[in-house]
Amino acid sequence: MTDSSSSIPPVNPWLSRFAKLTVGLTLALILLGGLVTTFGAGMAVATWPTIHGEMNPSGWWQDHHVLLEHSHRLTAIVVGVLTGILCAWIWRNGWALIVALVVAGLADPIGRVLQLDGNVIAQLRIWPAAIVFLGFLLVQARRRRQVLGTDHWLVLAAYVGVCVQATLGGFRVTQETAGSLDSAMVLRVVHGTFAHVFLALLVVIATRLSPVWNEIAARPALPAGARIRRLANVAVGLYFAQLIVAAAMRHPGAGLAIPLWPHAQVNGSLLPADWNTYTSLNFFHTRVIAILFAGHVLGMVVRVWRSADCEPRLVRPATLLLFLTAMQFVLGVLVVWKGRHPHITTTHVFNAAAVLATVVLLAARAGRASRLSTDSIQTHQPSLLRATA
Repeated sequence: MTDSSSSIPPVNPWLSRFAKLTVGLTLALILLGGLVTTFGAGMAVATWPTIHGEMNPSGWWQDHHVLLEHSHRLTAIVVGVLTGILCAWIWRNGWALIVALVVAGLADPIGRVLQLDGNVIAQLRIWPAAIVFLGFLLVQARRRRQVLGTDHWLVLAAYVGVCVQATLGGFRVTQETAGSLDSAMVLRVVHGTFAHVFLALLVVIATRLSPVWNEIAARPALPAGARIRRLANVAVGLYFAQLIVAAAMRHPGAGLAIPLWPHAQVNGSLLPADWNTYTSLNFFHTRVIAILFAGHVLGMVVRVWRSADCEPRLVRPATLLLFLTAMQFVLGVLVVWKGRHPHITTTHVFNAAAVLATVVLLAARAGRASRLSTDSIQTHQPSLLRATA
């Protein structure tokens, strides 16, 4: 077989590292979000995004709940900015980012002149800047006749996603402050679930920008790669089914609706005595989907070991996935046995995000190994502000 490595453009190592940094901070953001929910600190600050009109008032770090909630918000801002930089870098249009930041900065003076409240000003910081940013990217790309690939559209989706996530988080606070508790609860679930969608997008982008992406393409195609990718995609589907059930159970505080495991009753019965919304969610989360997911991962990893032993770039994430899934199962059991100990519960949430990142990594690499993804990474300019005329 002809070696195709010479036809693949080199990867920008700094862009690859930056994408991985963004993934890492997103995982940290999910960890902070888990702490906020575990300790019930989501409404420690009843205004958004500031603390009663100030971004960093004196002493906010001295209150544990305020520290958790506001740290979560500040980290979210950093992740949003990094996602914008990543998008501008891949599109090779730093001016779009600069103009968007200027537009976002005008939200405060405009809001004061028009006497708008803080929530409206916060949205003015996000969406007008986002529209200008996206417009600059698309118009400039058309003007320069820039060839757009999968990377461009993925990172564009990630940028829109981080803006949507910020809005969901803001609405969740303002709705609860206004007394709309039902809609706030729905927004809690959607906000928590969408964070993992955003993480998955970033993992795909970072995987495609990694030097390993080209290293896999330089090797002979792996016939089993397509099946491994399909199995990994099924795992992602099971993960999100589990995540939605978990969020719907966790946010209303139903994590111990069935306070035993593996039995559901003290008499040894595996089924709960009373079925209601909370016990049903708990049963499906702690028993049904958890066992289905763990069994599927075990079967998939065994297949990877048997059919991809010549490709360590698939074997390593598959082995890591098995370890993380086993840890997740153990942590889930400990959450019940230890009465939702906050540190164990939050570790369970964070480890779940690591499971998702690993299975998405495996799916992307398996597709690359089977040549399901034949488009190569475009060569990106190392300078953020460089753009061709």
